[in-house]
Amino acid sequence: GISALNSLLENTMKALHTGLLATFLAAAVSTSTAFAEPPADGAKGDRAHKMHAHLKAADKDGDGKISRAEADASMPGLAKNFEAIDANKDGFVTREEMRAFREKSGGAKGDRGHKMHAHLKAADKDGDGKISRAEADASMPRLAKNFEAIDANKDGFVTREEMRAFREKNGGRMGKQQS
Repeated sequence: GISALNSLLENTMKALHTGLLATFLAAAVSTSTAFAEPPADGAKGDRAHKMHAHLKAADKDGDGKISRAEADASMPGLAKNFEAIDANKDGFVTREEMRAFREKSGGAKGDRGHKMHAHLKAADKDGDGKISRAEADASMPRLAKNFEAIDANKDGFVTREEMRAFREKNGGRMGKQQS
């Protein structure tokens, strides 16, 4: 219902806010060629199914592409990057344009470590190579939420290595999504 959609939108915004638009789009383009079609059997699990449902809900006219108005109404992260993704400047974003944007933005899984490094570097305001509790609170809400669990040596700082270990231990996630 509305609560589930609000929760999905909130989780999507969190992912987009932390710079994961390319990963978000990777899930979108891995499902099928039209938003109205369900994800293929080989799709990447629950994330692909949720993304399919979100895209289908956003595609109000069912034409298999997202207009600027549709993005503005229900996909703020996509709306924010709409001009960059809409390669042919026709006012619509298609799966092909999402795929091209993801590839251009380094959205492949192998780039996840590089992206995390960039996020950590941006959050590391004092440049000491680690994230303090205050730095996490200021710019990395998901890290802040799990700070104590990620800070393996309990020194009050989180390093890239501690984040990597935590993600591996938790199936690649910074924490369980709330629904």
